[in-house]
Amino acid sequence: MRKSKNVNVNLVELGGGLVLSDQILGQKGMADLFAGDFRGAIDNAATRFRSKAVQEDLIKTGLGIVVIKAAAKSLGERRLGKVGPLVLKV
Repeated sequence: MRKSKNVNVNLVELGGGLVLSDQILGQKGMADLFAGDFRGAIDNAATRFRSKAVQEDLIKTGLGIVVIKAAAKSLGERRLGKVGPLVLKV
């Protein structure tokens, strides 16, 4: 059996993961991470986790992701389109 040449991209999970990482790390943490300062990024994330506003945003985003995935699953067709070998799904 041949391997599929398509790559499935779940847009909800990809977008949700990017939003969650931005909420956890913030602008400074992301800059530290891309600069290779992993200790600074971890320290920044630990500081941000103590913030009640960040905790509430993380919960809201997580619940939003779950609701969107449940709604998409109930609709049936989850494939939005195909661009070359990328298959875009909800």
